[in-house]
Amino acid sequence: IETAPVKNLDSTYDSKLLEIETKLHNRIKGKKRQAVYAYLSSFLPHSKESLQRRAKKVNIANEEASLEGPLARLQEAVELQIPEQLERYKEEVRRAVEAHNSKTSVSSADESMTVASDSNIGSGDDDWDSSLINALESPTRKSSDEGKPKKFRPPQKKFLWNPETRALLCDAVQAKVESLRATMQRIVGG
Repeated sequence: IETAPVKNLDSTYDSKLLEIETKLHNRIKGKKRQAVYAYLSSFLPHSKESLQRRAKKVNIANEEASLEGPLARLQEAVELQIPEQLERYKEEVRRAVEAHNSKTSVSSADESMTVASDSNIGSGDDDWDSSLINALESPTRKSSDEGKPKKFRPPQKKFLWNPETRALLCDAVQAKVESLRATMQRIVGG
């Protein structure tokens, strides 16, 4: 009884192909590696080229899977920190708004007092209230930069890294570097 050729390789073939590919990649280059795949194709219902392509795809999938773990751990740690970071940012914005409001109200009141006192030189104290009101309504400005009220700019959002998330980030970067290094070896080494 003959079995029909299998169109797709299953996971056991994939794992064996991955094992063979990693051993061959580290030890054997070029035509010798092709000879190994030619030898394997004589026992399997696939050509040498299809085995090589499949081994390459399985190797790439394995490298991508090795990146998923560190990235998932980093994402989980960051998501746990986000509520705390948002609360800290809201508090910074609240303090900045209060500081901006107090600066603008103090500086406008000081400027109004200066303008009012300059306009009151030589006049009596009874006109002081009316000149202050006039100065508040239409203050005279010395320069265009001083006169413009400063536009409020909220504090910049920033993520504060703790040692745990920093270590997870380093792990993810290291995994990506290793993946890129393997890809470059595959491209250069053939």
